[in-house]
Amino acid sequence: MDRSNHFLNVLSSIDETYLIAMSNKGTYKRAIKDLAAVANVKMDVEENAAQIQFDDEITVTFTGDIRSYSCTCDARSICKHVIMALLEAKKMYEGEEETKVDFSTLLNMDVRSIVSEKVWAEMMFRETFQPKFSLEEEAALIASFPEENITVRFLTAESVNDAICTCKADGICRHKAEAVYWYQKEKGILHETKQMNPLIIAPEKLSPFKEMIEQVVHFGLTRLTENTINEIEQLSVKARSLKLVKLENLFRKLATDIGLYRMKHASFQMASYRQTLSVIYEHIMLLERHRLQESPYRSEYYEVPPLTLYAFGASGWQTKSGYVGVTYYFYNQEQEKWMTYTQSRPMFYEGMSTTPEILHEKQAPWGITGKGYELSRSFFRLKQAKLNADFQLSSSSQTAGETDGKTNVAEWQSLFLTSWEELLEKVKQIETNKQGIFCIEAAEIGEWLLQEKEQKWIIPLIDKTGKILQMQMLKRPENERMIRLVKMYMGSLNVKRMLVHSYQESTKLVVTPVILYTEAGEIVNITLNEGETFYDRVSAYNR
Repeated sequence: MDRSNHFLNVLSSIDETYLIAMSNKGTYKRAIKDLAAVANVKMDVEENAAQIQFDDEITVTFTGDIRSYSCTCDARSICKHVIMALLEAKKMYEGEEETKVDFSTLLNMDVRSIVSEKVWAEMMFRETFQPKFSLEEEAALIASFPEENITVRFLTAESVNDAICTCKADGICRHKAEAVYWYQKEKGILHETKQMNPLIIAPEKLSPFKEMIEQVVHFGLTRLTENTINEIEQLSVKARSLKLVKLENLFRKLATDIGLYRMKHASFQMASYRQTLSVIYEHIMLLERHRLQESPYRSEYYEVPPLTLYAFGASGWQTKSGYVGVTYYFYNQEQEKWMTYTQSRPMFYEGMSTTPEILHEKQAPWGITGKGYELSRSFFRLKQAKLNADFQLSSSSQTAGETDGKTNVAEWQSLFLTSWEELLEKVKQIETNKQGIFCIEAAEIGEWLLQEKEQKWIIPLIDKTGKILQMQMLKRPENERMIRLVKMYMGSLNVKRMLVHSYQESTKLVVTPVILYTEAGEIVNITLNEGETFYDRVSAYNR
């Protein structure tokens, strides 16, 4: 048998991991046990085939490479005899010289052509995390992702499909494609990965959205009915089916605004309603002209290499449409990015009411020990974490987490921006219409001013150079407690640190407070019933 035809040549590359991936753990263990009890094994190697015969007259035949086998037991899938044959052949030919296989064919492969667009999008997202990758190239090409416990073995360069992956997925899995991709990068082949094609939606699919906005503007708020709200909500579902995530969210917001107006709800704001209409119409026009460059898979969650995350607190919230939730803020030092996890529920469901505080007291996700308020102060590791393109974490049951301790904010001085010019530069780098999250430290706090007409507090934050940044908080009944806490903490702390959301108001940069930090590096979740007295939740956590 020609040694270049791989069966004998790759025996040294076959190990327990490979054989389990080729079959399963049970079959492998049974093969080990039964092979030990076999008295006689006969092996015949010819020009085009190799036969291994056991003393129970079962014969395994290999014709060519290791994947071309047959067994006289007539099993429907790979049987113990094939594994026994490979183990025996490995023992017989151990120490013989190997022939190095040429895998250069893989270097010329267009990886994007062998996977779906969705898998390609996932690969490009994962590339930013630079997964740890190791490569061995001799008789076999072995590509390993040790952090994820994944190994891909290529015994031939002819077919990616015939490679063996420890994930055991059928066909070409993401790991096989990534193995080729990173093998090519290892050999110096560059890939065009960042260029995104314009988002193209057929005009006839966009016309219902455009007609609805024109109808709403034509009739005005006073003539819109409950049926109009239903039609708008149906269009939001249609937008989702077209993977137009932003358009979906905008139509849901429009339906909520119209509903609030019809109920004469105090939270309805005409300026916000008009802005929503304007943004929707502009977004549709950009879609019509193919001016948007965005991924249709933006809302998809992708598995990423293990993450180490530092929690910097949490915020509770309530929507006009009757949902409450808690958003947790985590910092990933390797990526220098903020990541979030959100849990939400209807405020009233099956006769029971829910508040952000109730959700905050529930068990932490990902199998992490402790409650939500403990999670908001911990640093921990996640395996098989799933993220979307907005760096939001999924609550996937496949994700496993383990806490390593407690976040000490005082150790993260470099993360806090102390210059508003620097803050403005970072805000400019953020995608349009995407809210920014920043840790800031003010040198001083100016005098509070209440704008009666707009019912909001204006608080000047002064940086170390004397420049002023405007912080705003709406004067609403549900915000009274938070406003009181901000006054108390900002007036009593020498080091005035906080996590804020930033946004543009006309041409002016404005921030709103989300979480406060004490001089000792403790976290105060001001929107979640914490901080009425210094260290109330912190003290409970430390006990």
